[in-house]
Amino acid sequence: MKKSIVAIAMCLVLALGMMVTGCGGRDSLPGKWVTEIDLGKTFQESLGEMGIEKELGTYNVKFFATFTDSTIKFEIDKESFRAVAEDFIKDVKPVVKELLESFMSLADVTDVDAYAQQEGYDNFDALYDDMMKVEDLEESMGDAGFEESYTLDGDKIVMGDEYIVYSLEGGKLIFKESSETDDSILALLPITFEAA
Repeated sequence: MKKSIVAIAMCLVLALGMMVTGCGGRDSLPGKWVTEIDLGKTFQESLGEMGIEKELGTYNVKFFATFTDSTIKFEIDKESFRAVAEDFIKDVKPVVKELLESFMSLADVTDVDAYAQQEGYDNFDALYDDMMKVEDLEESMGDAGFEESYTLDGDKIVMGDEYIVYSLEGGKLIFKESSETDDSILALLPITFEAA
């Protein structure tokens, strides 16, 4: 009976602790946070900005934000990226070809195969295959990560001249807005991270 009472008391302590910290989440920035970014949606939005409406699949990739007391490090999870990269490359090929065809009127060539030949390839397929390799995409995504010093100013994470407005709600980290809006994960705001 005594062991049962101790077990019930321990369960209550654990349950209260989880309620206080947001069901197992954290209430401060330091530590590792994770979210999933859909590369298909991101690429589709970029195409839409260029006037090309294409429906793409879902290509979810994990993205990490790791905070110490003074630095923040953003990085893509290479394993989750590798899992979707080949399908993404295959599915995006007709879109890239269409995009290239739309620019042919500006070039001195008549079609994408002629352009590829001008660039030293047999045809568009050879150009694309050389241009879109998993390893190259992986390397460029690795370059997308960065580590930088930060300070906190109220609800802002300040990194040099840039900032991210954030909140911690229910154990989740939410990036709400940013001074950086182009060519960055921050263009996808709001972004919700969970403790990793």
